[in-house]
Amino acid sequence: MTPEQRVELLTDYRDQADAYRLELQAIVDKLEGREDSFYGRATALFGLLDPEARGAWADHMLAVLEGSAEFGDLDLLRKAAARRE
Repeated sequence: MTPEQRVELLTDYRDQADAYRLELQAIVDKLEGREDSFYGRATALFGLLDPEARGAWADHMLAVLEGSAEFGDLDLLRKAAARRE
């Protein structure tokens, strides 16, 4: 796999995770303040953790490929996750 293919694959993966995150966020927002939706909203909030982590991982791997990060730099992963919020 070429470096360009890796970047394209990771970019697509990140974009898909972000689209899914936005869908879940819309559900969370729609259910806010509804007493009968506690479980559904809690489940959607839990689900938000997965695409956020996947997006942060993809951002980190892209930074590694670009040479602007060290592989496994957890501080960078945390910063990437905070930017996505």
